[in-house]
Amino acid sequence: MKTNPSSRLLLTMTIAALLAGSLSAPAQPKPDNNPDNRPPAGRQFQRGDRPQGDRPQGGFQQGGQRGQMFPMMERVLTDDQKESLRTAMEGQREKMRPIEEKVRDARREMMQAGFAAKLDEEALRAKALEVGKLEADLTVLRARAFSQMKPALSAEQIEQLKNPPPSNPDGGEGRPANARRPNQNAPGPRDQNDLPPKPK
Repeated sequence: MKTNPSSRLLLTMTIAALLAGSLSAPAQPKPDNNPDNRPPAGRQFQRGDRPQGDRPQGGFQQGGQRGQMFPMMERVLTDDQKESLRTAMEGQREKMRPIEEKVRDARREMMQAGFAAKLDEEALRAKALEVGKLEADLTVLRARAFSQMKPALSAEQIEQLKNPPPSNPDGGEGRPANARRPNQNAPGPRDQNDLPPKPK
């Protein structure tokens, strides 16, 4: 099965966006001398706490330094392709790092503009456009790395990436059809935005 250059480029850009800078996350700091990674004495586990000792290093990870190998890429790419892509991403790391820092700052400023007491739509739009431009720059760098992957994707791999399996109601690939939002079962009344009511 042959694919035209424009179709292959579109697929490359799509995959690069999905990866979202998650390849080859930098090495995690080593955990302290707390062998079972418990929180300090007197403090209970908080939301977001997670053990550090057994976390896999590098690889295809979602959310930067968190998460597991991106399931679709893990299943479709060969070991040689994964290693080649990881190396190519490392080659772009120095260019990506300052842009990623700018993205974090721009997103924080965008959130602040969105939650301001008096909404300034123009300021919010400007911040959103700034985030979009930075994300576009990152997408180009990811696509550049993906285009350097050896061996290139086969026609069968392209079809698998273009047509991922549907969500499984019982779990598995993608979000389950009957999955609940995190706050859906939260105690107490909620407003139309699924937020707790303002205190009177």
